[in-house]
Amino acid sequence: MSAQRLLALSDVGVARYAIWSARYQMYWDIEHLPTWPVDTRTWRRFALNNLALLLPLASRVVGAETVLGGILKQMGEVFKQPPA
Repeated sequence: MSAQRLLALSDVGVARYAIWSARYQMYWDIEHLPTWPVDTRTWRRFALNNLALLLPLASRVVGAETVLGGILKQMGEVFKQPPA
């Protein structure tokens, strides 16, 4: 091969490496971004809302909906009665 051909190939290799290096750096910059850029107060609100959504399912799985239903029914009857 001629010297010019080798120089041209090395320039292509350098260009490819520069492109690869830039993409590699961009990938890791994105990879290290925070996944939840929200403050702690908002994160806690999300957690409490998710807990409120899961409570009925958890009570049904455990079988506590009958106990909870009985408690709520008794409370409803207590509050319906006129004061004596």
